[in-house]
Parts: sequence; C-alpha cells; structure tokens
Amino acid sequence: MKTVAIFTGPEKQCGIHYYADTVIAILKNSQQYQYKLIDVGSEIQFRNEIAVEKPDLMVINWHPWTMPWCTPNLLDEFTIPKFLIIGHASSADNLPFRVNKFISIDPDHKSHDNYVAGVRPVKFYDDIAYTSPLPRRLAIGTSGIGHSIKNLEYLTDLIRIQYTGEYIVDFRVHFSVGRYTDHNETKIRELAKHCQHRAGEAVQISLTCRSFDDYGLVKWLNQNDINIFLYNNFDSIGVSASIDKALAAKKPIGVNESNFFRHIYSKDIDIGQNLLTDIIKKGTSPLEKFYHRWNPRELIMQYDTLVSQYV
Repeated sequence: MKTVAIFTGPEKQCGIHYYADTVIAILKNSQQYQYKLIDVGSEIQFRNEIAVEKPDLMVINWHPWTMPWCTPNLLDEFTIPKFLIIGHASSADNLPFRVNKFISIDPDHKSHDNYVAGVRPVKFYDDIAYTSPLPRRLAIGTSGIGHSIKNLEYLTDLIRIQYTGEYIVDFRVHFSVGRYTDHNETKIRELAKHCQHRAGEAVQISLTCRSFDDYGLVKWLNQNDINIFLYNNFDSIGVSASIDKALAAKKPIGVNESNFFRHIYSKDIDIGQNLLTDIIKKGTSPLEKFYHRWNPRELIMQYDTLVSQYV
C-alpha cells in the first residue's frame, strides 16, 4: 500500500495541529492508501523524516507560524507529488509554492486551477446522538481554544438577557489553553468568574480547561442542549474548527454572523435573530445537510481521489 505523509508543526496546543489530528483520525481508515501524520519542527527534521519514511506523496499542513522553515525552495527540492493545506493563514490564493494541489480548509473555497475546497473533517460516533432537553432545565455550551475574540462576556449577556425564569440555566464553558492565543488558564478562570458576576444568580457558569481527545470533546458537547459561538467578525479566510466538533455532537448550534461561521451560517441558527430556546426547538434540522456533506466517507473519498491522480 502506498504511503501519504501529512506533515504538520509540532505544537499540539494549536488549532492547526487539532485540524491535522482530526484529518488523520479519519484518513487512517482509508482502504486505498496509508496516511501517516508526522510532526516536524525544523528543516533538518523534515529532510530526515522524508529520507526514513520515503512517502509516495506528501501533504503539508502549512502555516507560516508553525512551519516558518517550510519554504517554496525547500519543497522544490523534492520530486514526489506535493499537496499544501491552506487557509490557516491570512492568504490562500496565489501562494508562491509550486505544488500539485492546494487543499483549502474552507469547504466553500472556489475551486480553480489546482485549488480544491476541502471537506471538513467531521467525525461522527455511533453512540452520540440527538436527545431532547430535560424539562425546566437548559444546558447551554460553548467550546474552543480560549481567546478574547470568542467573546465569553457577550455570550453570558445574551443568555442573561433571554433568561425568563422558566428554566434553570447552566452555561457550560470549555476553553482550553492554546499556544498562539491571548488567554492562559489563569486568565480564562478570571474571565469565567467575571462572567458569573455579570450573569448574577439567573445563570450558573461552569468552566473546564481540560484537554479532551476528539471523542471526549464531542461527548461533552452532546451533553448540552445547544452549543453557541460568537466571534469577532474578522475578514478571515479561516473557518472555525469548533463547528466540526459541534456538528459531530448532534445538538443544535447557534452562531453569529462572524466570517468564521460563513460555511454553516443561516438565519435559522443566528443567535442575533433568534431566541436560543427557539433554535433549540428546531433541533438539528438546520444542520442535516452538513452531516451529509462533511463526514468521514466524503473526506476519505476526496483525499483518495486526489492522491490517485499522482501516485
């Protein structure tokens, strides 16, 4: 079986590495190729890994912060076919790399020339399914790498403003510590205490900063009646990886109009235009189309098809 090596930066507390982890967890089930994830932190290590592994094709999960040593001239030295995963950085098209395919993390990226819109790596689990809310109690969740752009204060205010006394409301927050973010664990915990003060007695906030594996995080999200996300509206080419896990959790999702959610956004799940309880009542019906579009079968099929063109 021919080998495809996926190279990524070594920093694991990072959304870029999380993306690679999820992709490889799915691609390892390919029946056509052997996909291997390899962490590399330098040009020397990169050269050594290629010499040892001798892959038939390489995929670079590229970002200038995590792989600053990975240059077009370096990749030009290797004659084996090359794909570059793009979209983590501030520019996607017209990069100076000369590779066979650019695979964008944005599933709505316009495919042209050798640019391909990538299937989102949403991994579903047989024992994680939709369940209805408990009577008179709501669990509202949010999750991601802790960062100020994720606006925990505004989410807290949104929940408090919509509170009617009809339900006991638990606001469950999972913020992990990231290598390239502006929040360490102390700052995250201080933020949660500040938000509890803003919420008053109406809403009880619980915080976890633990690092879940993929299944553990999806299971945690599944315990919420809705998972909500409110990011700054940056003109970013990236899309939120938190949505991948929230989709796999098979629970309603609420988002704002941030560009990070453009791949999933609709008025049906806009937390600025709907009450959270109304989004919950819709269940997962606004999300069903994404379950069919982004799943392990579609991701494996896309990669296997692309690889087969070159090896």
